[in-house]
Formats: sequence, structure tokens, C-alpha cells
Amino acid sequence: MKKILLMMVIMPVLLFAKEYNLPDMIEIGMQNSHQILSQQQELQNAKSSLRNNYWEILPSANLNASNNRYDNNAWTKSAGFSISKSIYLNEPTYFNIRRGLLNKENAEYTWQDTRKQIAYNIVSYYLTILESKKALQIQQKNIELQKKIKNQIEIMYEVGKKSELELQQSEIDLIDYEIAVLEAKNSLKTSRKELFNYLNIEDDGWELKEPDMPEYKLVEDFKTNLEITRQQNNIKSTKLSLFEQKLNFLPSFSLGYSYNYDKPTIADYNDWDDYEDSTTLSLSFSYSLFDLFHKYENHGQQKRNLKIQQIALDRTQKKYQTELENLNSDIATLEKSVKLYEKKITLARKNLEKAEEQFKLGLINLLDLDKSRLDYLNAQLNYNKNYYQLFRKQEERNLLLSQKILGRW
Repeated sequence: MKKILLMMVIMPVLLFAKEYNLPDMIEIGMQNSHQILSQQQELQNAKSSLRNNYWEILPSANLNASNNRYDNNAWTKSAGFSISKSIYLNEPTYFNIRRGLLNKENAEYTWQDTRKQIAYNIVSYYLTILESKKALQIQQKNIELQKKIKNQIEIMYEVGKKSELELQQSEIDLIDYEIAVLEAKNSLKTSRKELFNYLNIEDDGWELKEPDMPEYKLVEDFKTNLEITRQQNNIKSTKLSLFEQKLNFLPSFSLGYSYNYDKPTIADYNDWDDYEDSTTLSLSFSYSLFDLFHKYENHGQQKRNLKIQQIALDRTQKKYQTELENLNSDIATLEKSVKLYEKKITLARKNLEKAEEQFKLGLINLLDLDKSRLDYLNAQLNYNKNYYQLFRKQEERNLLLSQKILGRW
């Protein structure tokens, strides 16, 4: 029902705007994701199992009544009510509840992690489309300029002002731009297909709205994320089982209580004076000798499993610390590159403006002017590439740290 309501809200907005925007695309992806649906079912199962564990706290209660006829046509009636409960030194209900709580937490963390991963994937697809589109626009301008440059060099070559090597180089440059255009077209087409296939919706061909890059905070040291928390919960569960097994080495003590209210043979169910009640309180003790070997082996296996889990946790933490350091290094480099390309664009724009003035005054030829235009366009191309890569890397760091993607998911 929530899915239908959300789609009813989002789709009219998209239809009216005639453009796609990133937050709405992420919401659609969340609603259409089979992974999230599966994780929601797993979470509900974990909650159901926990509730079953809580129900085990209740005592066993029975209500019975019977009416029997014998060969002599005599009727005998019996009825009764009983309640009983036993508590053991290593009470399984307690351990089942503790493990059930940990399993429920892990199911919730897995569900959250799946949502973050899907949000990041959509962000990555979305940014790739924007980058490919801008790259295509710039490369198309570049190829037109390069064609003009090649034609000018051919003219100058015929009059002896350019060498054959320069002519061949202009042809190579033109081929490079033609390849770049083809690659940009293919990248744009492929990335759009990947995004809309991932969202499981039709692509109406609308433009994608440019998202604002959020502000990000530097995190130098890795502390934890949802995966680490899940592994820590698994270790807690194993330690709990170890403690339960240690109790199994002790003699088995149990405290039992039962209450019965019945009468084997009565004339009338409503004759309450004919009923009798009884209460039993029992304390039992037992110790299995030959079962110790089985318990010892199980305990040893569980200890080894705990050690394996602790080693895996340590390795995972070190791995994530290394990944965080690498991401921080990439982000720092990209931030500097973006700033440098911003300066380069500014300088290239000023050079282009000067070149245009000089061309009007006849101080330079069209070839030099077109080269200035190429420099400006290529500076924009490199800036866009680094900008979207910075955007993507910062969200990748959020995913690694299990922080909110785009500040929302």
C-alpha cells in the first residue's frame, strides 16, 4: 500500500516537471527493489522468531474434558485444568531470546545496508549519465573545431606554410575526437539503460536535473559500520552459546511447578464441589557421564568458531581502514584537481576572449583562435570528469562508513 501511495505521489511530479531528479529516482528504486523486499521479509521473520522466543516464557496450560460410555451403558465424565512450568539452570528460553534479539538487530542492519547500497548505485548511475552527456556535448563541439583546424592546415600546407607532419597530426587529432564522440554516445546510451533497468521503469527520454553536491565531513579513522556491527553481534551470539555450553558441563538442575484441578469421575461438570486440586513443586538433579564427551567436542568447535570470527572481524576492520585511507586520498586529490581545473577554465576563458579580440584586429588567424577554443572546451571536459568523480567518491565513503547517502538514505 505504501508503495502504491508513493508512486502516486512521485509519478505525477515527474510527469509535470518533464525531467528526472535524483531523490525521486532513488525513491522509485527503493520501491521497485526486489532486494529490499526480500530483506523486509527477512526482518519480519526475525521479529516473528523473537516473538516466538518470548512466548516460550509462558507456562504450559491444559484444559480437558471427556464423556465416556461403557458396555453396561454407564457414563463416566472427567474434566480438569493443569498448569506447569520448569526452569533450568541453563534455561534455553533465556538464551533463545538473547540470540533472537541479536538476529533481529542484524536483520535491521542488513535492511539498512541494502537501502544504502541501492541509493549509492542509483547515484552512481545518475552521475555517469550527466558526465557522459556533458562529455558528448563538448566532444561534438571539439570535433567541429578540429574539422575547421584540419581544413585550415590543409590550405596552409598547400601554400607551404605547414609541413606534412603537421597535416598528418591534424588528421590524427580529428580521428581522436571522432572516437571520443562515439565513446561518449555509447556511454550515454549504456548508462541510461543501466539506470532505468535498475529502477525497473521505462525511460521517457527526459533530461536529468543536476543535483547539488552536499557538504561532506572528513573522517580519518575507521571506527565502525553496519557490516562490522553485524560481525560483532555474531561474536556476541557465539559467546552466548559458549556460556550456555559451559553450563551444560554442570549438573542439570531444574525447578518445576505444576498445578492440577480435576476429578477423574464426576456426575456433573457443574458440580464444582466434586473437583479436587493439587500442587507440585519439584527440584530435580541429574548428571550425564557419557554425554560429557559430546559436550566437550561441541564446546571445542564453538571456541574455534569464535576465534575464526574474531580474526575475520580484525581483518575486516583493517581492510575498511585501508579503504577509507585510499578514499580520503582520492577525494583530497580530486578536490585539488577540481579547484585547479576551475582556475584553468577561468584562464582558458580569458585566453579565448583575448584570442577573439586579437582575431578581430587581425593579429592572429582563425587557426590560433580555434585552438584557444579547444583548450577551453577540454578544460571544461576535464573539470566535469573530476567533479562527478569527486561526487561519486564522497558518496562511496558514506557507503563505506554506513553514513547517509545524499544525507537522506
